[in-house]
Amino acid sequence: EGLHHDLRYTDNDGMVKFVEVKTFNTGRFMLSKSEYEFGKDNQEDYEIWLVMHQTKIIQIKDFYTNKRYTPIATEYEVYLDLK
Repeated sequence: EGLHHDLRYTDNDGMVKFVEVKTFNTGRFMLSKSEYEFGKDNQEDYEIWLVMHQTKIIQIKDFYTNKRYTPIATEYEVYLDLK
């Protein structure tokens, strides 16, 4: 779809919020580069909802400002000039 989010809703103040939904059972979750960049560009309106053990939802509304979340790069795209 290329939307970089799973849900969109309007909060009580009339602001449109974007939500990325992730399963979460092990203390970590994965964000694609495009999901991460979209969230970074829309920090005020971007939320991550973690679905834990299919029974509990943890809402994260401060992913980019809260130091308790540590994103770690796990892949790199490498370009090689073969001239």
